[in-house]
Amino acid sequence: MYACVMSEVVRVGSIFDHTRFHDVEGVRSSSRNVAQIEKDLWKVDFNFSFSSYLRELALEFGDKPIKIFDSGCGYGNAAGDFKKILETEGVEVVTAGITMSPFHIYRATRENRIDKLFVGSVEKFAQQAPQEEFHFILDFHGPTRYCVGTNVLQEGAVTFPLYSSMLKKGGSALIVCPNVRELDEPIDYLSKGIAQNTLRLLDKSGFDMIRRAKDIALVVKR
Repeated sequence: MYACVMSEVVRVGSIFDHTRFHDVEGVRSSSRNVAQIEKDLWKVDFNFSFSSYLRELALEFGDKPIKIFDSGCGYGNAAGDFKKILETEGVEVVTAGITMSPFHIYRATRENRIDKLFVGSVEKFAQQAPQEEFHFILDFHGPTRYCVGTNVLQEGAVTFPLYSSMLKKGGSALIVCPNVRELDEPIDYLSKGIAQNTLRLLDKSGFDMIRRAKDIALVVKR
């Protein structure tokens, strides 16, 4: 465990070679914020407002604090935005995330105030992940699809059951596969027959579908 002011940083297993998850867009992929994610989702006809969604989530649960997990958080920009969105509404929020690169620690904890940062592989994290704790999970450019060559079903076999176990009953996740930011022409998973297998895997993991786009931008609820 690393010492860090006001943030808890936990190493999960051995630290991976950070190049595995720096794919086509390199460092830029680690720096995505809420506005960039919304813009990239819009490109595949998936209109999503984090501000509206998180406010509705806070009203629905009424819990204090609202707990959010960013899977593949990079520098923690999205987590920092989540804090700003909810704190502006007077809602207490606790953020957590996981990254495979220790290079992200300083900015994620000091600049973006992520409350708990796990550093290591999601496979190792799954062995000690908190149960039924979070209200919302974001996986955009995350472990379900780290690299262009990664098999989504293979990764999803780890991440989907993991996210289901981490969410509170009624909690939800936004999962995007493939990484639409890195592809000039996003893969049409429907035509490849992968989409149905992915949806079956989500169903097996205990998720209900809320929204979907053809490139498998999904909002699922436990």
